[in-house]
Amino acid sequence: GGQTFIPTTLGKITHLRKILDDRELSAELEVDGGISSANARDVVEAGGRVLVVGASVFKAEERPGRALQRIRRVVS
Repeated sequence: GGQTFIPTTLGKITHLRKILDDRELSAELEVDGGISSANARDVVEAGGRVLVVGASVFKAEERPGRALQRIRRVVS
């Protein structure tokens, strides 16, 4: 837990999403590793559909429920 997000993965996510869409595959693209309210929107825009959050929720200064709500607001 607590891994830092690697921004260069956004290009890889975009590329993989295109492959999935071009082949009309219904697989969900899950992204894990440093997901937070600071980068969640970028991950979704790149094509991530399932975001794994851990430290950004459970180690946040605020209650876990509020931290999760903040991430959800960013991506909606």
